[in-house]
Amino acid sequence: MPTVLSTPTKPKTRKNADLRALYRNSRLPIVAKWSLAIGVLITTVMGLLSWVLITQQTHSFMQQTEAFGRILVEQLAHSASEPVMAEDHFTLTGLVNRQIGSAQVISALIRQGNNTLAKAGVIPPLEKQNQIIQNKAKQVVWSWHDNTGTERKAITFATPIQFMDVTPGYALITLDRDQLDREQHEAMFVLAYTTLGLILLGVVMAYILSRHLSRPIQELAEVGETISRGESITSLDHLRRDEIGRIINSFNLMVDGIREKGRVERALSSYVSPHAAPRVLANLEQPANASEQLFGSVLFCDIVGYTKLTEGMPPKVVADMLNEYLGYIALAGHSCHGMVDKFIGDSVMIVFGAPESDKQHALHAIACGVMIQEIVQHINQQRQRKTLQPLHFRIGINSGDMMAGNIGIPVRMQYTVVGDTVNLGARLCSIAPPNGILIGSNTAEQNDIKQKVILRQQSPVQVKGRNQPVTSYLVDSMNPKHQQQVQQAIEQLLPTKCA
Repeated sequence: MPTVLSTPTKPKTRKNADLRALYRNSRLPIVAKWSLAIGVLITTVMGLLSWVLITQQTHSFMQQTEAFGRILVEQLAHSASEPVMAEDHFTLTGLVNRQIGSAQVISALIRQGNNTLAKAGVIPPLEKQNQIIQNKAKQVVWSWHDNTGTERKAITFATPIQFMDVTPGYALITLDRDQLDREQHEAMFVLAYTTLGLILLGVVMAYILSRHLSRPIQELAEVGETISRGESITSLDHLRRDEIGRIINSFNLMVDGIREKGRVERALSSYVSPHAAPRVLANLEQPANASEQLFGSVLFCDIVGYTKLTEGMPPKVVADMLNEYLGYIALAGHSCHGMVDKFIGDSVMIVFGAPESDKQHALHAIACGVMIQEIVQHINQQRQRKTLQPLHFRIGINSGDMMAGNIGIPVRMQYTVVGDTVNLGARLCSIAPPNGILIGSNTAEQNDIKQKVILRQQSPVQVKGRNQPVTSYLVDSMNPKHQQQVQQAIEQLLPTKCA
């Protein structure tokens, strides 16, 4: 007789079949099998839930601790602002003594520079005080020893004391970290014991539920002993294939989502400014047609005598020089709510009022121009100390109607603004004096600019591309209030303030 060769079974399929056969042929009653399966499921779910709850509890506790510390230190800073300015040490001493009345608060401190004006309780080391003040950290954890020599943990919070626009000192509050940890551990133990009790209750309920669900099957089994039954695992596999089909549908949706993500990335690659990203995401179907007319301001800034200045200069030196100046100019634009539209060689174009509307676009543009000239002076001072040649910038600003949208070709586009307003801004920049800021008449008439900025009207001048002479104004400075805000912004941008 010829030998019949059977098709070899794949190891993975045979293993799965053996596991199913072991489960199906087990002597355990079905109620035990279901109880075990449901019990394992409940235990796993409750264990994961317990872990999530404990993690959230820990996170929530830390947030509450931080919030509690921040509230206490901010209240102390608020109460101490006037006494610090008045150098009222008696009142400050009373303030810090009242803070340590709580069991959780172990110290309170008020500093002015390197001097301690008032303190009470266990004072953190000076290095910890400086660390939280100088690094502007949210809090600092440190250790100390009580009267028995036991090491204990503490957490210190600090905040500046503000009086109008002046920061005369800092307030520090220290909490007992061990006391807080004990409260946290007690809450975690309660949660853990509760979870364990729920798991035990779930196992009991799983057994009861399994008995209830298996009763019809047991009755069917008793009836089926007298008849032949032809059920097989194939039909179960067919049912499972329905669920797998739903998973395949979910996978197809995920693939569609990946394709959509690719479309978003390609659309975003057409933009050079992150300010335009929300507009692209809001109009994925037609990214090339998203344009609108708006009223805003545009600032142009370029280097005086750039061509002659860089003649014979190595390219790397030119690049490093431009990166230094233009980098700070871009930071100034961002700090004044502007969008750096583009860099054109030694020139910068910054837009205010686009893509997001800004009612103070003209004032922000002028403030940006003042910041740029101040920053350039600081950098020039540093360069002169290094015997490097300083640079001088001219700035032109204009306000009016402009068209904002995507300009370019479908494979490479840029969100920008165009129009006569933009063109005049560039012309004003070309005729502005070195280290000067020249603004158009439309900018000067916006939102009480003449009351906020000191301007000098210039004689009408003929500019290229316009039939009529243009009236312009030279910016001398801003009023004291706005000038102070500009100086504060400059100090934040510059790593060190030049003399």
